[in-house]
Amino acid sequence: MVKSKFLSNQQYITKLSEIVQETEAAGERVAPFFEKLAQAIADDAVAAMPSAEFKEIAVEFDDVVEVYQVATKKLSALKAPARMIGGHTVLNKTFAQYTDATEVMAQALDVSGQKIDMVAFNQSEEDQDALMTKFYSQVQRLMSTGV
Repeated sequence: MVKSKFLSNQQYITKLSEIVQETEAAGERVAPFFEKLAQAIADDAVAAMPSAEFKEIAVEFDDVVEVYQVATKKLSALKAPARMIGGHTVLNKTFAQYTDATEVMAQALDVSGQKIDMVAFNQSEEDQDALMTKFYSQVQRLMSTGV
């Protein structure tokens, strides 16, 4: 008997939920660092931040990018049930774009000069917001399809 290369609906939803939970946890870990940086930007105080603090923020941003890159690979490797393949493809593409946008934000931080490429940073923030909305909408659609 040949094994199916696709997961059952329940297996797929379980694996997808695990990946979503991992990315949410990473987002929650980096959120305080983002908020601290956003406040420094609003106060026009990025250059006045202690360099160790700015570097710590940059490291946290890099770390979350790595988590998202791993999640992107996991999503890509996930074999959706036949009736969910189209939705999964959209989900995977959206999250890959989100990961790229997050990386743009991380790269916008210049640790050596303790400055931020604000054009790239702001565009990344806009892109991340739009892509995360699309991602969660697609997750909900897949979860309801898989029930």
